[in-house]
Amino acid sequence: MTVTKVRWQVGDSAPRLTMNDVNGVTHELHTTWQQGGLVISFLRHFG
Repeated sequence: MTVTKVRWQVGDSAPRLTMNDVNGVTHELHTTWQQGGLVISFLRHFG
């Protein structure tokens, strides 16, 4: 398996990603960003 690290820089465009919200509704990242602010939180479960 190859791991590629991507380092984002200030001013880089957001990647075209789709994510599901807590209700299972799919959202496109670039469309949501155009409508206003966007917060993505990554949580890690221990245990």
